[in-house]
Amino acid sequence: MTSKTNPYLENILKHEKYFSSYCHLNDFPILVLNASLRIIAANPKASEFFKLSPSEIKKKSFYSLTPGSEQKEWKSKLILHQKKEHCAFDIPLMNHSKEVQLYRVTVCRLSPAAHKAELYAATIYTSNEHVSLIKNLKNQNKELTEQAKKMVEINRKIVSSYENVKKQYEDLLHYQEENIKVERQKTIIEMVEVFQDKINKPLTRILDDIQKINDSEKKLNSAVVKRLKLIEESVENIMRVISHIAEVKDIKKMKYIELSET
Repeated sequence: MTSKTNPYLENILKHEKYFSSYCHLNDFPILVLNASLRIIAANPKASEFFKLSPSEIKKKSFYSLTPGSEQKEWKSKLILHQKKEHCAFDIPLMNHSKEVQLYRVTVCRLSPAAHKAELYAATIYTSNEHVSLIKNLKNQNKELTEQAKKMVEINRKIVSSYENVKKQYEDLLHYQEENIKVERQKTIIEMVEVFQDKINKPLTRILDDIQKINDSEKKLNSAVVKRLKLIEESVENIMRVISHIAEVKDIKKMKYIELSET
């Protein structure tokens, strides 16, 4: 691409109201660039900013306004992004005080669809208000990032708390089950003790008495003998049930024992 000023483009800038109003009625320095990033026009604010006359500024390329050691890098960056309709950079520029400062620069495509020529407007935002806005946006972004991190941490703590509550609830259920089991076992033991004391002892005496009657020399009526036999079997069955209950560790596992009919 040539670096010479294109008369056709200069003619567009002079006669088209679109470019004239954009360049000259703007409060910020404006540089109009061609496809090779050569400056072909500048508004008065730009001449004032760089302390260069219109003819002097037209001799330069936009990237040549950056520090010498960075010109090659900025040339590559600008060429890489110039096909976009709009892009923004923080570019180091040497101002009228011959100081290099970082300025926010937006590069917009100016050429209307009817024109084949490529024209770009580089707007240099020099006001403190704009710089302050950029800083505020960065600070807000930083704050939002910190808030997002805090929300992630809060969410992590909520999940952790939920897991802890869930575990505590499961532990409580387990404790209740174990406690119920202990209380059940205690009830069984107490019940067995009552059976052994209040039932087994009298039943044992009944069995002894039946044995004594059977061992006596007196002859008993067959109906009485049969009745005594049934009583003896019933007593033994009851004692067997009580013995089984005493061996049970969990009342849920207690098997049904069918008592003989009397």
